[in-house]
Amino acid sequence: MTIDLELIRSRNPIEDIVGETFPLKKIGKRFIGVEHDSLVVIPQTGFYFWNSQGQKGDVFDFVARHVLRNQGSDHFLESVRWLAQRANLPFADYSDLCQSPAYAERQLIQRLHEVLFNTPAALRYVTEQRGWQHSTIQAARLGYMPRDKRKLLTGLSLSEKWSMVIQKFPPEMIVYVHLVKGRLMYLSGRSIEGKKHYNPPRELIGDRQPYSNYVVDENTDQVVLVEGQADAISFAEWDIPAIALGGMQLSEALLNRLRDYRRVFIALDNTEDAQDHSRQIAQMLGGKAYLPQFPDGVKDANEWLAHYQVTAEDAQRILNQAPSWLASAVERVSHMEGLAQEDAIRDLFQYAHDLDVLSLARFKATIASLGIQGRAFDKLLKAEQAQHHKNATEEDKSGVFDDNIPVLSPALGFSRDLALVTISLRERTSNNRLNVQPYLVTSTRELVRLKDQQILTIHGQEIALRVVPEGSEFLMRWRHGDIQRFLKGEEVNPGEVFNTIHNLFTIYIDFRSSVESRILTLWTIGTY
Repeated sequence: MTIDLELIRSRNPIEDIVGETFPLKKIGKRFIGVEHDSLVVIPQTGFYFWNSQGQKGDVFDFVARHVLRNQGSDHFLESVRWLAQRANLPFADYSDLCQSPAYAERQLIQRLHEVLFNTPAALRYVTEQRGWQHSTIQAARLGYMPRDKRKLLTGLSLSEKWSMVIQKFPPEMIVYVHLVKGRLMYLSGRSIEGKKHYNPPRELIGDRQPYSNYVVDENTDQVVLVEGQADAISFAEWDIPAIALGGMQLSEALLNRLRDYRRVFIALDNTEDAQDHSRQIAQMLGGKAYLPQFPDGVKDANEWLAHYQVTAEDAQRILNQAPSWLASAVERVSHMEGLAQEDAIRDLFQYAHDLDVLSLARFKATIASLGIQGRAFDKLLKAEQAQHHKNATEEDKSGVFDDNIPVLSPALGFSRDLALVTISLRERTSNNRLNVQPYLVTSTRELVRLKDQQILTIHGQEIALRVVPEGSEFLMRWRHGDIQRFLKGEEVNPGEVFNTIHNLFTIYIDFRSSVESRILTLWTIGTY
């Protein structure tokens, strides 16, 4: 039986565990000790910091130090056992624990982090040149890639993919850890000498991934979009959610993700080229885009933090005062004349159809300066809303399908590291009727409700379904409770599954050979 650390972690939120020993109060997205104000708990990352005690770590470290009071070499094992029992989860022994992929990833991240703190040049770089506090460095789980990588990999049951990523990663680079739901999804790097950036080969680990700072979580309703990972970490220093492009190119998957936020502050570098890109991205996001401006002479968020002693209040102020892209667009149109201005005004209304009441009122007040008032405004708005509705209901035949997007069977589909299967679940409707609804369950532990869309974004990549399945009793093959346990991180041992099914077959069916029974078992496992 393998031990799933992420399941144990998810059943024992760190703010609950710490709060049972030391009273906490919530401030923003963090918890602070009531009696010990240097005790900080960050639920988004699962880490705690106790600066006056010189302590840092995750829920396993806290339990070892403050619940079990065990500082020995086996403290991690004992913490896992204690937390598993607290959550009524099974626990075997240390050998099972070491086989867990989540354990291997955790140890790799921790080892990279320890190399950073044990390398004076790297530590000076992140604290002095970048201006980050130790607590921020720890919360971001920053690492450093050494020249000798043997100690990083010794004793870890890493997948071949991650082992290859580490082997190819250039030494003497800061390592940015990209996490999704607590699991390692990507690594990127930045040299401490010169200005060299690194992303692993696409064929090894997939497309370059954006970097979310540790303040971003599922409850975030507004976010700052920046260029580099260092800028995102600097915004984390101010307790502000930020996502880094890792350049200036915006993928379709990230664009769709940004459209789900209520507000997006686009804060690329303070250069002419970057500002042009900011306006282009803002135009794609329309009314929810805002364009904060760094002070004159400040290149980016990290330079602002490192050289100007900027506080969280300063950072919040430039966001609070940021003009909306739509207001900036109206200002540009005001300088046009004649037919060019008329066409530009009509174009502006395409961004007004989904504004909320307050934003629409402000747009109306702003565009009044162009002479569009009263009845004229209402007619232009209704015309745009009607056109938008028409476009939304008609089938779009103009786009040529990108053949780089994999087309998968919804019944059971595979693409690179992604697998998906369709199941049906019963839903209770608003009028108290039952609806059998199709869902996708993915290997990235997502549950995706299917409507009529055929092209979906799953775990940062676009996929297309050959057909859109309908809900049916036939597809109700998994119980909702089992699905929820899987989504929360529970894993199974493939060997145990094989043996259980194989034993059932050999009890009730006579086979001519053991080969046939094994083939049937594998076929059964491989088909749903």
